[in-house]
Amino acid sequence: FIYEVGGIDDHLPLAVRISPSLKLSDWIGELNGSSAHYLNRHLRRRIPFAWQRGYGAVSFGKKDLPFVVDYIRRQKEHHRRAGTFDRLERISPGSTGPNHG
Repeated sequence: FIYEVGGIDDHLPLAVRISPSLKLSDWIGELNGSSAHYLNRHLRRRIPFAWQRGYGAVSFGKKDLPFVVDYIRRQKEHHRRAGTFDRLERISPGSTGPNHG
């Protein structure tokens, strides 16, 4: 289930619920592959669209869902003010995305 989709210049934040039996890397691979295929088919750009390597994932509980959805909705504003919420956007040295470690 998709709760919220955002869009920033260099990343695409999502708040989603996926089944615990689903392997996250497989789901991300399918999402990236199908969305890149769709964009390349419909936008017909000279340079094909491709996602960067790697991704970040943060888990959170139901009680935090309203905060996360609001954060995604207002993420451009947070970035404009140079303010981010480390729990959702921190990237550690040697990591491939937020909160690996």
